[in-house]
Amino acid sequence: MLESLAAASRGKSPSHDEPLRWRIMREKMHDDFRESLRVKDLAEAAGVHPVHAARIFRRTLGGRPANTCSTFACRPLAA
Repeated sequence: MLESLAAASRGKSPSHDEPLRWRIMREKMHDDFRESLRVKDLAEAAGVHPVHAARIFRRTLGGRPANTCSTFACRPLAA
């Protein structure tokens, strides 16, 4: 919540399609967990710029993609 307030104060707010973009990136991580994925790969799948993909990732999981992708991809996908 604080990140949303800080973003709003900077004139930026999370887009309404972030949940969909996050779902696409999450599915890409799960589908291709054996491959070495980069933020660029996740961004291409979600149709966003890599910087925006990293922001979505950070807002959703609270960490950087480089620190989280490998452990997150091993978790079972929630139904």
